[in-house]
Amino acid sequence: MPTQLASAQLNIKATQTAQARKTIRPVLAFAVTASITPVTGFVYYQQGQLDLETITIKATGRSSWGALSTWSSYTDYVTTKLPIKWTAPLLDIGSKDYFNLEIQADFDGTMSYVIHVSDTGLFNGEEVEYVIQEGDTNISAFYGQYVYVTGICTGAELRQMTVSTNTTKTTFKIPDVDTSTLAGSITSRTIPLTVSVSKIYDLNIEPHAATPYNVNLYVSDTATSKVLIPVIVSKTAASPSFALFGIDNDARNGVVDLTITALPRMVMFGGNITVVA
Repeated sequence: MPTQLASAQLNIKATQTAQARKTIRPVLAFAVTASITPVTGFVYYQQGQLDLETITIKATGRSSWGALSTWSSYTDYVTTKLPIKWTAPLLDIGSKDYFNLEIQADFDGTMSYVIHVSDTGLFNGEEVEYVIQEGDTNISAFYGQYVYVTGICTGAELRQMTVSTNTTKTTFKIPDVDTSTLAGSITSRTIPLTVSVSKIYDLNIEPHAATPYNVNLYVSDTATSKVLIPVIVSKTAASPSFALFGIDNDARNGVVDLTITALPRMVMFGGNITVVA
């Protein structure tokens, strides 16, 4: 599977796969100055001024020229800026799935991102909103098919914002895990992940040959078994867990090999969202 299903580059042009290009909403190719009243749900922002000479987005003043009557008000106009809010073109990853985002930006000030993900592409309130800020070090994977990313820049200029999706998975093994040494309880053992991930797709648990145990059965107290049945309790990326049960449905300890398939970790650093493989 390719690492990028779709991408959209705002500098100010867009590049996407042929599949995603069908649904892309182009960036306006002229100067835009907008004052947005906050509303609930998704807003397609172009709050800022597109400079066609430098091909960058520049912050605009909080007031209008018509409201200026004194030198002090003019000074306030040119020095007090609205944050730049700019929405990249729509991304369509082809089908509903979990995915990571990668965002590379060149800007003044600081960046944060508001991400809206929809299963339908309607964005009429069914979408899910995520806010990603500087210092977020373990970002959970997103789920859906259609994605809008709005960059919020506190500085005077946004020069580039490149957005791409990434569905490349990683597989790793944790061998010879003695469940009696793990945190949690005998009915929910926490897996000690050796790497951080954004989403666990698959968790395979293979018990070793078990030490014979007395089976807790009504008809007999002397029967023994070596069968251990693994049960996944949780596949959350932050704290996955599992348990082992005997044929009598009693929770037991044992030694297992774990194989985990997951999306890698996402972090935000320096105004960029990066996948850490």
